[in-house]
Amino acid sequence: MVYNSYVVDRSVINLRIAVDQLAYADSTEDFQRIKPLLKVQFMGAMSPADLPTREFLALVAAQNIIDTGKDREQISDVSFFLKDVLALKEKERGGFLSALDRINELIFKPQIESDTQKLQAQAKSLSEKVRAIRDPDAKQEGLYRLENTYIALLDLEMAQRVMEELLVINPKSEIAQKAKFNLAWAFNNSGEFEKAIDYFNQVAKEALDLKLSITSEYQIADVLYKKGDYEASRDRYALLADKYPEYEGKAMAYYNAAQISFNELQDYRAALEYFHQYAIMQSGYISYFNLDEFNEAMLYFDELAGEEANYMEKFRDSVENTRVDRLRNQGYSLLRSKEYPMAIDTFQKALYIDPSDGMSIIGKGLGYYWEGQGEMAQREAIKAIDLVKGSGASEDEDESVLTNAIFIFINSKDSAGAIYLGEKFLVKKRIEGEEIEAPEFYYNLAYAYILEGDMKKAAEYLEKSISMKREFTLAHNNLGCAYWVKKDYSKALASFKIATVRNDKLADAHFNLGIAHYYLNRLDDAYEHFKNALLVDPSYQRAEHYMRRIEEELRMGPEVTG
Repeated sequence: MVYNSYVVDRSVINLRIAVDQLAYADSTEDFQRIKPLLKVQFMGAMSPADLPTREFLALVAAQNIIDTGKDREQISDVSFFLKDVLALKEKERGGFLSALDRINELIFKPQIESDTQKLQAQAKSLSEKVRAIRDPDAKQEGLYRLENTYIALLDLEMAQRVMEELLVINPKSEIAQKAKFNLAWAFNNSGEFEKAIDYFNQVAKEALDLKLSITSEYQIADVLYKKGDYEASRDRYALLADKYPEYEGKAMAYYNAAQISFNELQDYRAALEYFHQYAIMQSGYISYFNLDEFNEAMLYFDELAGEEANYMEKFRDSVENTRVDRLRNQGYSLLRSKEYPMAIDTFQKALYIDPSDGMSIIGKGLGYYWEGQGEMAQREAIKAIDLVKGSGASEDEDESVLTNAIFIFINSKDSAGAIYLGEKFLVKKRIEGEEIEAPEFYYNLAYAYILEGDMKKAAEYLEKSISMKREFTLAHNNLGCAYWVKKDYSKALASFKIATVRNDKLADAHFNLGIAHYYLNRLDDAYEHFKNALLVDPSYQRAEHYMRRIEEELRMGPEVTG
């Protein structure tokens, strides 16, 4: 069977299997069986020219715990880090490909376990063959292959022993320097930074290949960064920029020096100076990040031509994205402050830059809703939903757009429209093999069903919402209402009670619990809950009305017939 490399991501499948095996791990030995599954991630999570990524740091954290973990709590920590990496990868892959990954996990799981066994067998076979080799060059070649096999197994202790044996033959050979570099790279990726620096330093001084020497120095700067020695890392990158003979190496070294100056050292003058070494690119970049001079930055980017254009297109997009992000966040802040006209205007400014920003469109719709312009609000909600259908936005953004769109339709007295939107999106997710993970989405959809009188569906979605967010008080309260209409009184009482326990400041929950007791003829209990509702909200007239009714009924006593 042939698999398209774009469709099948073995690293994602490795992670899935590792997370699955952690569920049953209860010993250090179980931990060790997971290590080979992570080797692809450690060697591929970061390229030599990158600063540490969130994915890489999570993998390092997991690896460090695996090396020392002995109890269930540490196993849970590893699971947390691996799930974080898996979530990042699935977000990159999207719904359709993630669904395929789940299917392919079943296909590849036996193969991955077999790969580990093959590597172990290969190490044993190579070790035996190397012992029999007499030619020095051939022996070095065999030891080099054996070292790389142990690195693939993440057995760095054995890899180091093999490398030391290799160096005895000819420490100055090209293959000896490559062996040192590979082991240093493995130590770097496994968090053993001092060993990594030691070996990278040796290669930088001894390697006859200029590229290997410079790359080793670059790695030392990278290791220093990971250790938190930001100033030393920055200075080494800056020195390296003068050594690189080719354009791209110079640019990246200056870029890293500037990034560290800006982000970690807050040395903006140094950052500007390093960025200025590639004048047009870096000056525009620093004015964008540090001074918020967006127009000036865009002028720099517009002047670019030739080999710098690829860099500039990336940073030009970054300027636009940041402007949209800031305007969108400002718009939502204005909504929270009830400055609705200003919020609408701010969202519109974001949309002038990026007309496809769904979060700004739905934010504009919310502004119209709170301004009492229901028809305009619905129009914006529909625009936002249309974008969700084919957008490249994150799943969280899609779900937020849809949740707010349903809210707008419900409050515009179009509960049927809200249900149509919600159910259509649920079907889309099921086809993609995914599930909506926003409890507020299910809460709003359930409320639409309550308004339509379908309490069975309402209860189903409220239960779903609560399963995702146990402390969701409003969902507990509405679930009680749905149960009550369905005449499931014991469940209704329980839901209202949970709502009051989780939030004793929710007057509606106290009132509903009072109503339930009242119609079950438990007048003393009902009176107490109406009283609690009134204590929370002294203007709650319905609670006061029922308290007066109960007082009157108790004063009159039971009716006598005869």
